Amino acid sequence: MFRQFIKLRTEAEIFDSSDKKFTVAEFLVANGFYDDAYYLGGYAFELRLKAKICKTLVIPDFFDFDNLKSRKLPVSKTRRSAKDNLYKPFKVHDYEQLLILSSLYTEFSNKIITDLVFGADWSVISKWDESLRYSTGANKADVESFLQSIKNRRNGYNNIYR
Repeated sequence: MFRQFIKLRTEAEIFDSSDKKFTVAEFLVANGFYDDAYYLGGYAFELRLKAKICKTLVIPDFFDFDNLKSRKLPVSKTRRSAKDNLYKPFKVHDYEQLLILSSLYTEFSNKIITDLVFGADWSVISKWDESLRYSTGANKADVESFLQSIKNRRNGYNNIYR
């Protein structure tokens, strides 16, 4: 029997999930599951950006804030259909869009120019996209480089994400 799954809600829960997924990605690459490690590592990075969006925009529940029933502001019935897509921009996997929504875009852009290590790491990280879950053929060296680049950003710039 499956236990009831708990939906991620808060910034802290999303950060925690990101860290756990990254740990699993490291385990997967160590055990030869390169495709899955690559995808999961990228997803872990995505979750960090979504947690930062929660903090930046003071959203208490990232994955439920577009729920019509949980809205705090009233929406007239005539404008409801337009408002139904209000939060669609947040439901993306694109790092660049997430950086904009998290208020990190300018900071990342500046660091890419001024910090050669950051720029090199970003050039590796930014190649990821969610469609990779349907791909195969990742190799150990590329995945290890990718995970190391993410780790460098997590360790060296944790204050950016938090």
